[in-house]
Amino acid sequence: MGGIGSQRWLTSLAAACLVVLLLAACGGTTTTTKTTTKRAAAVRAAPTGPCRTSVRDIVARFLHVAPASITTAVGTGNDGYPECTYVTKVPGGKRVSLNADVDTGPQPYFVLERTIVEAAQPFTPTRLSPAPQAVMHLGLEASWFPNRDQLMSTDGLKLLTVTVAWPGASPRREIALATALSRPYLKVLTAKQAKAVANGFPCGCS
Repeated sequence: MGGIGSQRWLTSLAAACLVVLLLAACGGTTTTTKTTTKRAAAVRAAPTGPCRTSVRDIVARFLHVAPASITTAVGTGNDGYPECTYVTKVPGGKRVSLNADVDTGPQPYFVLERTIVEAAQPFTPTRLSPAPQAVMHLGLEASWFPNRDQLMSTDGLKLLTVTVAWPGASPRREIALATALSRPYLKVLTAKQAKAVANGFPCGCS
């Protein structure tokens, strides 16, 4: 009798352990599934690289062309960071090329400030190239570099450099196009966030 009772007790214990393991496995699977689903949703919501459909559509509206007429190409800039080139032809047949370099390196605000200061310094009695022009209401210290046809801007997280090749366009139009292209790449900062990024340096963000 004792042997039979012990056997039954062991059988019951094994069954109970099996139930616990199954419940734990189910719980773990549910948690894993929820985590995987959240990650997948985050990936879908996040931009997939430097080329963005929203930017292509903005360029299309600005240039009055069909979005499908704009080709995009992902590449790597001279700085080693990803870039996207948007190319199309405007009415009249002229080719317009826009290159957006997305630099996610450290201290983008200070890199931009240094670039502006260096470009603004005349190294000869007569300035050989025009000084950078401030572009208002675009990130922190956004500036247009006329001798490069480039707009540089930052949100404190990334340094964005947009190079414009638009034959026959006025500088005003080039700056406007580069500004419109830049906005989707930059996070909109509050004045408090902007001052935190500038860390006491003048930033025009009051």
